Amino acid sequence: MPIDHHASRLKKLRYIWFFSGVISRREGIPRVRQFIAILELYLYRRFGPLLYYEQQLWRNEFSKKDRLRCLTSEEYHDRIGQLNPPNYQSLANHKLVEKALLSLFRLPTADYLGYLHPTEGIDFHGRPLTSLSQLNLFLKEICPARLCMKRAEGVKGHGFIAASLEREDSKYVTRDVHNTSFARSLDEFLRDDVAPAMDDGLIIERYILQHPVLAAINPSSVNTLRVWVLQCGETVHVRGALLRMGRAGQVVDNTSQGGLLAPIDLSTGRLGRVKAGTLFPELLRHHPDTGVMVEGVTVPFWQECISLAKATIRAIPKLRFSGLDIAITESGPLIVETNPRPHGISARNFNAPMADLLDCERRSTSD
Repeated sequence: MPIDHHASRLKKLRYIWFFSGVISRREGIPRVRQFIAILELYLYRRFGPLLYYEQQLWRNEFSKKDRLRCLTSEEYHDRIGQLNPPNYQSLANHKLVEKALLSLFRLPTADYLGYLHPTEGIDFHGRPLTSLSQLNLFLKEICPARLCMKRAEGVKGHGFIAASLEREDSKYVTRDVHNTSFARSLDEFLRDDVAPAMDDGLIIERYILQHPVLAAINPSSVNTLRVWVLQCGETVHVRGALLRMGRAGQVVDNTSQGGLLAPIDLSTGRLGRVKAGTLFPELLRHHPDTGVMVEGVTVPFWQECISLAKATIRAIPKLRFSGLDIAITESGPLIVETNPRPHGISARNFNAPMADLLDCERRSTSD
């Protein structure tokens, strides 16, 4: 059951009664104990009761002091504004600028092919890429190729396009990167998939071929790490990490589009149990669609992922905090995106109160 923060007072009371019953049954925490903790949060911090459930503050490993160190959504965004000056956040919010910075510092990313835009488009040779006809010619030049396109300022995987470009006899066709039985002409692909998003600007990259360990979990999506990093002076702390996994047939792994996640032990790189991004998810040892075991699997190149995360936050001027998306290939990790304002809900998977995750005085198990 998703939480509607704008619901009536009566509906919110129903939420609380329902959620408290779930926790009582699943976790063995009596309703009275939950309500006492909710009252303490209100008296000491004026927190509403829904925050207790949304941030999973009922967890046994959370002390009263820990619960009082959580942050509301407004406090979280205020803290992000202190760590990342708003006028510098745009450096990471625009994927073309982000790509340029990562390339300048020689940080590994997907191969850049071009930028499609009606007035500013350009391919990696420096030639204009401002129309579908120019893109058509460019794609024919690089064929065969697996490629992806994403909006320059898109979020949560919306508008992501992936295709395998091939030549059959004298015709150019595109296929799903994993389901090659379905083919369309290049013209149809450009008309139906690319044209509607062109005005927003599309970054064109080679499609990432992920490590076999991650591909086995769900082959239709590039399954990425989400890593929270905090820079404190000359030291960078890794505050938490998740593996995000797509569902069968999906090309993105975002939980906002139905994807799954598994927390990562920072000291070992081992994966925990699989769960959805919902409030009370079922905990699984395996991916529910593919049946592949996830719990206990060690993330490939884990220490290299940690090193890359720390190097990346240092490369983005004036930003001290980021939620990095990292893909892993057979040759090692690469940066997919940097997120200067990641969704705070990830914090409930990191076994620490939000304020501690964003506090330079707290040490990290990855240090």
